Amino acid sequence: MTSSRQFFYVFLYCLAMGCSSKDESVSEKEPQDSKFSQPQDSFTKNYLFDGHQNLLRLEIDQLTNFQMDSFLRHLFVMDQKFRIELNENKISDSIDRAERRKIYGKMDKADKINYTLLKRIHGKFGWPSNKVFSDSAVDASFFITLHYRGHDLDYLTPLIEESFSKKEIKNDHYAILTDRVLLRYGKSQKFGTHCRMTRDGTVDFTSLPDTSGINQNRREIGLKELNWKTCDLVSY
Repeated sequence: MTSSRQFFYVFLYCLAMGCSSKDESVSEKEPQDSKFSQPQDSFTKNYLFDGHQNLLRLEIDQLTNFQMDSFLRHLFVMDQKFRIELNENKISDSIDRAERRKIYGKMDKADKINYTLLKRIHGKFGWPSNKVFSDSAVDASFFITLHYRGHDLDYLTPLIEESFSKKEIKNDHYAILTDRVLLRYGKSQKFGTHCRMTRDGTVDFTSLPDTSGINQNRREIGLKELNWKTCDLVSY
């Protein structure tokens, strides 16, 4: 794809979604109820949503910070799209099991495409800085990483360590992603952010070492001590 054609796609997306980034001196704050709304522009809707895999054609290395912010915000929409659909149908119980499986399949496909694109973004920008990109764009990087089921996460450690040292990533995001990488490679958690809810409603922490060390680690990065009745990941 040529640079001019690529910019045209991003430009149309910006018209539909309303783009903002901190390097453009525009507020990144958005109303909560509009964060995941889909664009109404017919070209953008077909290209970015119905043909989500077409995003793999974009030459990410040529995007500016302003364009990258818009791109990440779109990936955030795609990350949430099928999860919102599943949650709404679960509440209303409006679809059968077969239809629910189809939605899960679409969600899994979107997650893989999102992560493939995110790795390219990380290759150019590192972990998206909250000093450069909008809150939604930064959150996109966190949630896409969190929802990815693959095991190729080891490259993340130096990225988030550097970002944390510069205070460019949220403390809880840093802790959760650090634990996610450790658990994915069969190691113990450092901050105790991951747990499972049992059938009787109790909390089962996963691969948790000495708790005194866990709380010390949490205090060092500004997190509250571990609550044995819940865990950080429940919020996500």
